[in-house]
Order: sequence, then structure tokens, then C-alpha cells
Amino acid sequence: MNIFKYYPIVVSALVLGLVFQRETLGLLVFIGLAPFLGFLENTRQSKFFKSWLGGFLFSAIVIHWFLANSPSAWAGISGWEIKIAHIFVWLGSAAIFGLNWGLFAWLFRLIKTGGAFDFLTIPSAWILGEYFKAWLFSFFFWGQGAALGPYWTFGHLGYAVPQFFLAGRLVGLYGLSFMTVLINLVFLRLIKKTADLKTVFAVAASVVLLVAGGRAFIGEEGATKIRVAALQLQSQSRADIFWLQKIINQKKVEGVLPVDVFVAPENSRLFPNFKEKEMFQSLLSKTGVSVSSVYKFDELGRRFGSISYQAASGRLISRQQKTFLIPAGEFMPKNLEWFFRLTNPELLQRFNQLRKIERGADEERLVAYGGLRLAALSCSGVIAPSFYRNLTKQGAQILINSASQEIIRGSEAFHGQIKSMALWHAVANARPFVQSANGGFSYLIDKDGRFIGRSDKIKDDIIVGDLTLENRLTPYSLFGEWMIAAAFLIVLGKIGGLFLNKRKR
Repeated sequence: MNIFKYYPIVVSALVLGLVFQRETLGLLVFIGLAPFLGFLENTRQSKFFKSWLGGFLFSAIVIHWFLANSPSAWAGISGWEIKIAHIFVWLGSAAIFGLNWGLFAWLFRLIKTGGAFDFLTIPSAWILGEYFKAWLFSFFFWGQGAALGPYWTFGHLGYAVPQFFLAGRLVGLYGLSFMTVLINLVFLRLIKKTADLKTVFAVAASVVLLVAGGRAFIGEEGATKIRVAALQLQSQSRADIFWLQKIINQKKVEGVLPVDVFVAPENSRLFPNFKEKEMFQSLLSKTGVSVSSVYKFDELGRRFGSISYQAASGRLISRQQKTFLIPAGEFMPKNLEWFFRLTNPELLQRFNQLRKIERGADEERLVAYGGLRLAALSCSGVIAPSFYRNLTKQGAQILINSASQEIIRGSEAFHGQIKSMALWHAVANARPFVQSANGGFSYLIDKDGRFIGRSDKIKDDIIVGDLTLENRLTPYSLFGEWMIAAAFLIVLGKIGGLFLNKRKR
């Protein structure tokens, strides 16, 4: 077997993988898939296994920051079993995500005709693969505390094109992936001289119209402006109440306090437990709201992630339990649980003592207070667009993430990917997005994707800015990922048509 003939798959995997490592390389996503598409067009076989290997390589690059998540650092768990499990989670996840490429190659073999209709069917096949892998991952890491659904969106091509997120207000994240694959296919066929300039102009005009359509949701007469602050803490921060008082005094001198909404990161150790009411009131306006998250035990000794909303008086407005947990971080998936039971059950017991979190019974909901409608998720919720979309559809005016990112240290790729996801939530839903992070970056993003406040490095700070609220719902917020259903019908119709034509012969 001549392995060198498969180099186009490797080229696409490497180029697209680099796109998710360096923000400056983002536009390469529009040509990075072309070698892989060209390889599939030049073969009469599906090449499922070879394509899956390409997807595995791509995914391993995208999520290589999994390796920065050391259990010995955040749970005090060590041993050869952990080292193997650590690598297994990374490679196993990459293997599952990589199946997208294999499924796409198989569908490509079924539906490709070489005609103009390929410009609909081939991008549709790709987004079906992305949807399939999101579901499959949640099954692969199933366990007590897991949530089944298409929540795992790492490596979606739509995230690589933040310049076109406005179009996502109309077509969703999967629609952006469709657009990206379509541009790659047009580029490939231009090189092969099987597409004309009319096709290029039609695709370009479609992209421009989609972006312009998304821009229609910018601005609203009489829109409400609010002042928001997000606390940012560095890893293993020594910030205490004295530091907080000092920085509050500094911000008051600058004239940026009090604020309408104050967000603290997960496990900040300052919120929501500190009782200094005078300091609390100096942070918030009279109708202001503080949002924070922490782990809490219930009366039965079970540990939950908890999101708290507090008034300026310190009164608790609402407390909600975290529902979306991370496998091997907050619950033990069954595959790893079986491995530890066979090798070293003490490690499983130690994990359960130090890290196990119970999944909340009810999904997080919006909170209305002081004329504002807020919706917050804790940490991992940022990776699942459907959660924030549902909260927006419920009427949320501002979206919030209270996060602890201490266990992922020193990974520029991780912080870049999380930032793209945060941008997506803001732009696609036309809602301001606030992230407050412990061991990561905090930022304030307006409803059109502009950073109103951010830090250039991870340090102890309070970031303050003014955000404009929006009440109208985008088509994405209303209808969700409708492109998935459209892609399914397109691909199914194509396969059915080819089958009927074959029978007539």
C-alpha cells in the first residue's frame, strides 16, 4: 500500500488543525479542506478508515490542550493508571470526533455526481457528520451525571470564521460549517476548471447577503444600556477581601462603580459567601445583581455546582444547580470507571471524594430582577450553544458564564477556542455575553461581537464596561439549527433519487 497517495488527507488535517491553534490563520479554513475533497473526488471508494484517520489527526490537534489538564494538579490523583487514562481521554475523544471525516467520506461516495447539485449535497453531508459526532461523544463518555445531546462542538468549522458570525444569526453554527465547505468545494473546482465564475459570484453574493441579513439585527431605538463588571482571577490567586476593597476603591475613583451586573468566577472564594454588605453595595447599584458560582453540599451530603444571584443587599434572589458536567472532570464516565475498578479502585474513590459533582435536576433558567432578565451558566456550559440559545429564547437579555479554568493552564489554543465560542453566543443570539474566569480570561462582549472590556493577560482585576441590551430574537434563537434538518432532507433526497434511477436502469 502506497501511503503517500493519502497525503491530501494529512494536509487538510494539519492545515485545519492549525486554524484552531492560531487565530491569525483563520481564513485558511476556506481552502484547508480542499485537498481532502479533491482526494475524495479522485477515488471511487469511500476510504472511510483513511478519512477517519485524517479526522483523528485533525481532532487530536484541536483538543491537544486536554493534555494540559493534569489530574495530579487539581485532584491530587497520581499513578500510572492516571497517566494512561489522561492520554486515553485525549486520544479517545479525538477518535470519536474524527469519525465525522469517515462518515463524510462514506456519504461523499454515495451522493457525489460531479454536477452543480454537489454544491448542496456535499456541504450538507459534512454538517450531518458534525451533528453525528456531537451526539456520539456524549454516548462515548456516558456516566452518572452525563447529559445526552449534541453539546460537544469542538472543532466545528463554523467557529473558525468569526468574521461571518453575523450570518450565523440566520443559518446557525452548522450553517456556517455548510458555507465553509461550500467555499472549499468551489475553490477546488475552480482549480480543476470544472466550475465557472458564475458559480463563484453566486456563492460570494450568498455570503454577503447572509452577513447583511444578520446585520439587520444591529441596533434598536430606545435600547437600554447597563454597566457590567466581571472579576478576573489568576490561577491560585491570593486575592482576598482586602485586595477586593482596594480595587473597589480604585474603580470608584475612576468613576466606573457601581454597576448593574457584577459577575464573579466559579470558586472565587469571595462570592457568594462574603458578608461585607457595605462592600457589596459599593459594587452594585440599588437594583443591581451579582452572579457567582460555587460547589455546595446539600443536606444529604451530595455535591452540586451552584449558580447564585444576589441583590445589592446580599439577599439571595435565585440559586440554580449546574446541569452540564464535564466527563473525567466532574463525573467519572463508565469506560474510565470500569478501568479504575480493574486497576486501582482507590483512585476512583479518591476522585469521587474530591471531584464528583451531582447533575442538577432542572436546567438553568433566566432570572428577572431590577428590570433586567439575566441567564447564567457555570463554566462548561460555554461549549454547548443550545443551552444559551434556549435561555435567549426564554427572554434573557444578557448571557453570562461564571468559569473556573485553572485546570487548563498555559494553553493559548484552549483560551482561543473558548473565546470563539463566547463570541458565537453573543453574535448569534444578538445578546451581550459576559465571562468571568478564574485562571482564564474575563471579557465583556457586546451583542455584535465587539469586546467592550477585556484583559491582555490573566491577572487579578475587575473589568468594567457598558453594554446595550437587545430584546428581539434572531432566527437562530427562534428556530435553532434548522440547517441540520435541511441537510438531512437534501442528502436523503439525493440518495433516494440515485436509488430510484438505478432501479429504472
